Amino acid sequence: MHVACRICNATHDLEAREPSFLKPDPFLAVPPEERYFRTLDGKDSCAVRDADETNPRYFLRVLMPFSVEGLSEPYSWGIWVEVSEAQHQRVNELWDDPSQDHEPSFPARLANKLHLYPGSESLAGLVSLSGPGHIPHFHLTAPVTHPLAIEQRTGVSAARAFEWVLPVYHPEVFIQWVTGAV
Repeated sequence: MHVACRICNATHDLEAREPSFLKPDPFLAVPPEERYFRTLDGKDSCAVRDADETNPRYFLRVLMPFSVEGLSEPYSWGIWVEVSEAQHQRVNELWDDPSQDHEPSFPARLANKLHLYPGSESLAGLVSLSGPGHIPHFHLTAPVTHPLAIEQRTGVSAARAFEWVLPVYHPEVFIQWVTGAV
């Protein structure tokens, strides 16, 4: 599906890109020179320790799906969520289990700040495993009145979904959002 761009007046293929994060924000907050000692880093999971090696935190990479008007398949944010140590270990145990999708959903908190959604960091939700080779899904549960939760529940227009990936096509826009120049 092609969407008209308000920046360059061209059309861009919405389905060619989905918004995603490489790491959770707490991981990125660790100074690069300390990451070797304070983090365990993987493609789909990671852990972070405080400088004094207390309060370990555990994270999983998940998809947060949305219905988008005009698309037959969900359009997803690739995000990271924080989970308990026990749940992190359980997911690792089940990672290659063909029946992992029978595991009950478990609580998690959003571990990335989404630039278009103030107050999105730490929103609560549930993670569902969906089988080996599939990224788990995350559905927001609280607060149900947060704009991100409402949009996940009700769906969005293609134009709104394109706003999510606009910085991919036009990085200068993201810099303006971050600095407040927009």
